[in-house]
Amino acid sequence: MDIFKKIVIIGLLVLVFLFGTLTILSAWGVVSDDLGEKSGATLAIILLLALTTGICVRVIVNKDYKSQR
Repeated sequence: MDIFKKIVIIGLLVLVFLFGTLTILSAWGVVSDDLGEKSGATLAIILLLALTTGICVRVIVNKDYKSQR
């Protein structure tokens, strides 16, 4: 049950982080609706965010696994 709670909390944090970042980027004009010259930068930023959140989740799960052993 404890691991399930951590996964739910991590998922909510990732969602809030992604929506907040996309909101900031759209306010800056980095993320554009039409597929123009900015689509490559948008894709790179989204891939970077996905990589960062994946690493964070892996580190947190690893710490939890090691602390239980």
